[in-house]
Amino acid sequence: MQNVTIICGAIAAISVAATTTLAVSPAAAGGGLVTDATGSSAGELAASLAGPGIEILGATMLGDPQALGTFSGMSTMGIDEGVALSTGRVVGLPGVHTDDRSGYLGTPGDDDIEASIGLNTFDAAVLEFDFTPRADSVSFTYVFASEEYPDWIGLVNDSFRFFINGTNCAVIGDTPVSVASVNHKVNTAFYIANNATTPRDGTAFNGFTTPLTCEAPVNKGEVNHAKLVIADARDHSLDSTVLISAGSVRSNTPPTAADVALTVAQGGSGEVVYPGADGDGDPLTYTVLDPPAHGTLVSGPTGVVYTAPADFSGLVTFTYTVSDGVDVSPPYTVTVLVTAPVAPETPVLSALDAHHSIVRGAAVPITLAATPHDPAASTTFEIVQPPVAGFLVVEGGSHLYQSAADFTGTVSFRYTATRSGVTSAPGTVTIDIVDPPADASGTGVADRSDRDPSAEGKTAAAAGSTALAATGTDASWAVAVGAAALTLGVVLGIGGVLRRSRRLDG
Repeated sequence: MQNVTIICGAIAAISVAATTTLAVSPAAAGGGLVTDATGSSAGELAASLAGPGIEILGATMLGDPQALGTFSGMSTMGIDEGVALSTGRVVGLPGVHTDDRSGYLGTPGDDDIEASIGLNTFDAAVLEFDFTPRADSVSFTYVFASEEYPDWIGLVNDSFRFFINGTNCAVIGDTPVSVASVNHKVNTAFYIANNATTPRDGTAFNGFTTPLTCEAPVNKGEVNHAKLVIADARDHSLDSTVLISAGSVRSNTPPTAADVALTVAQGGSGEVVYPGADGDGDPLTYTVLDPPAHGTLVSGPTGVVYTAPADFSGLVTFTYTVSDGVDVSPPYTVTVLVTAPVAPETPVLSALDAHHSIVRGAAVPITLAATPHDPAASTTFEIVQPPVAGFLVVEGGSHLYQSAADFTGTVSFRYTATRSGVTSAPGTVTIDIVDPPADASGTGVADRSDRDPSAEGKTAAAAGSTALAATGTDASWAVAVGAAALTLGVVLGIGGVLRRSRRLDG
């Protein structure tokens, strides 16, 4: 540890008006090295805090240089290196909890803190700087430590503020961070005790906060002002120190993306275009964290091509992040639905229903049919439930229903169709059978073009009780039709085939 001695009572004010750009290198780990600002400039301290998106334009350091400085190897306190501001000497930061730290430097307090807390202050240490941010917010990480823990909580407490354009951002909720607002009773999740029960190697302070974040709105692309200040309140006793992490003062709009869903066929490929966005217009890079359990990925600059296995179907997922070179997004999930091939839908074979009406004793040809119609395929029909009255004549592929002469009413039969090994559900043919018209008589001549030579010299039974004589090549008959015209269906007894319906004029 380097000790620096300086005459007490001197008030230092060092200003750097020009833009200062310095490289910041991590300090060596271990040892708790603390160096005060006796040999440093305000610009160097401010530059060591600058992170991505921050340009330091000018810096001022107020107070005793022994109260400001740099540190490294303080990982015990959650921040390994950075800039420290103290109400005493910063070199007193390392040590053990039994060491007392109570330095009196004799420098003035700070008006802004006094206006904030309403108390007189002493031994103020101030680092101020102007900066230009690239985004509309700024943030940095800090830890507050004090010797006033735990005995002086809420009594006489040191105070610190991080003013960004005049507004304090060192708060939890709306409450400024202090010994009174973060301790073993209040906001305990943010407090770490350093005592005989829970000693913390590496620091003399009796308690300190977990690493906290200051976040504040700023004017993007314009000159903004930061004032980091700590001071004793009411008296000079018991030191407090605030540590600001090196490189943590940053201004960047983190990139964002979103979950993605994709559907591909089994053995097929699909492209995932990452929906990344960055409010600062930074170029983005993407990283796949967890590859899919099935299939392969080929990454490109703005997405990936996923190829599904030929023998897998179902859901697969993988995750990715997006980075703008400063911040890395949380993981996002890509969900891929891999679908199996869909076999062509086979139309359902159906036997068609049909309906007919005839007079009793007459016959009617029945055409059996099935859908879908396919003239190229062979379809066979089978009667699975015959009619209960009359009879059904099946000759080759033809079907004729002959009604009984003494039955009226409704009969039906059922049939199935079979094609390419598939048999349909039964279809139903319904036949309504009615009485012929009463008192029918008339004369008619058979159409010779439809004559049936085999019927020559035969007698056929016509509908009702009328007997028709068929001789030679002509057939003649007489029926009573009254004054009306009547259409009669004639069935010759030989072969049982309906030939023609003739319209007879009375």
